Amino acid sequence: MLNDMNILHIAPTPLVGAPVKVVKALAAVGVNARCLLLSDYPKQSGLQGFFTDGAELINSATAEGEMLLRDALEWADVVHVHNFLSEQAALIIKEYSSKIFVYQVHSPQREGPVFTPRVNEFGIGFSKYLVLAQYHPRHYPGYEIVPNLVLFDPVCEERQGDVLKVLFTPTHARGGRWNSKGDPRLPGIFEQLVRDCPVEMVSLKGPVTPGKLFEIRTQCHVSIDEIVTGAYHQVSLEGMAAGNVVVNAADYFSCRMLQRISGADRRPPFLNANVDTVYDVLSNLANNMDLTMGYIRETASYYRDFMDWRKLVLRYVDVYKAL
Repeated sequence: MLNDMNILHIAPTPLVGAPVKVVKALAAVGVNARCLLLSDYPKQSGLQGFFTDGAELINSATAEGEMLLRDALEWADVVHVHNFLSEQAALIIKEYSSKIFVYQVHSPQREGPVFTPRVNEFGIGFSKYLVLAQYHPRHYPGYEIVPNLVLFDPVCEERQGDVLKVLFTPTHARGGRWNSKGDPRLPGIFEQLVRDCPVEMVSLKGPVTPGKLFEIRTQCHVSIDEIVTGAYHQVSLEGMAAGNVVVNAADYFSCRMLQRISGADRRPPFLNANVDTVYDVLSNLANNMDLTMGYIRETASYYRDFMDWRKLVLRYVDVYKAL
């Protein structure tokens, strides 16, 4: 495969674990790969330490951090940069011009805080430009699509019980963010749904580790992802792996990107809803468990046939082979 090539991933933050998951998956298929994170999430976020397992956390602005970064760059044949670089890191990295550089973007250009691509300011000659196969490619024409990996083994068993368990984890309101999963009308809608139908809304009291969150998903029937602006995120992918009915507002283009990157012969089995229709969608599931189980079986079949990370990571391997 690529066992004679060293791949170094560098990311400004954990990016919700996306870079380190690629590195773990590459290692599992025999590729020499490492992940450097230039910072972690702040302590007040509640997410510090959640997405750093398997990565090397450094501060390139310190003498020790610079030494570690330079050692890693010396080791690398390919340097895979995610999203953004600090000025200090970019200055160091561009000294290693003999390396092969790959750039991958994780954020649409209306992300909050507003994400402005600055790849052309790094002074680095990139050989490949990649973008996650979600909503994002419409903002980056000419970029090659790659998958967002979920490394959990799928849970495809049917759920027991007559009460529909629904997991919804809205993002926090944040100025400039276009793709928040939250809407001020939703709490009232869900409260009414619980009063009217056999539904339990499963909520989290605070941040939980990715493994714990996935465990909670496996005990639910439904995962609600982004139903406000028309996309899908990692929530949808993890919901599929957990054997959930996945409810989102993913538009045709977003679904087409997932179908293309997975090589699927059909669109993903997402159940489409928005703020105006989510009550009807969920009440229909709650009042017809046979329908719900049918969706769960369809999701499990799709994930099993097309979404296994051991297959999807080969998309990254193909990128490196083509360099």
